Amino acid sequence: MKRMKSKPLLIVLAFSAIILFGFQALGPGRAFTVTATVDIKPDTINLNTHGRWITAYISIEGYNISDIDRINLLLKDPLDSNWQVSPEWSNIESDKLMVKFDSSLVIEHLWERLWHMGGNRNSIELTVDGFVNGTPFEGSDIVTIMDPMAAEP
Repeated sequence: MKRMKSKPLLIVLAFSAIILFGFQALGPGRAFTVTATVDIKPDTINLNTHGRWITAYISIEGYNISDIDRINLLLKDPLDSNWQVSPEWSNIESDKLMVKFDSSLVIEHLWERLWHMGGNRNSIELTVDGFVNGTPFEGSDIVTIMDPMAAEP
């Protein structure tokens, strides 16, 4: 008789564990990320330039671009989790959100990256992330960084 009672108890415990852990896996701590299309300009960043802005054009398929939370946008380097830059300003142009980042803050970081890569020209990935309707989004673009002063004759 004891054996018969232990099987239903084990079944109930197993289902309880599945339900408990299943809901935790789907809870708010496990939110999915929407993929955004990000186009960063200029495509080639001259590290000796004195330009004012690095510009990101953001679009998210299936979402209204005006629903992007502009306050919490960040430009990031996926290879350096400690580096990020907040935008100076943004504006909606057609179906894209145009976001301007202070080029001096970006270029300072890119000089360090180029130096560590040991070259005078290299391509790197930059990422923009934020929230649209409370859902996290992320998009990346590849830019070329160069130091024309280091170019060999």
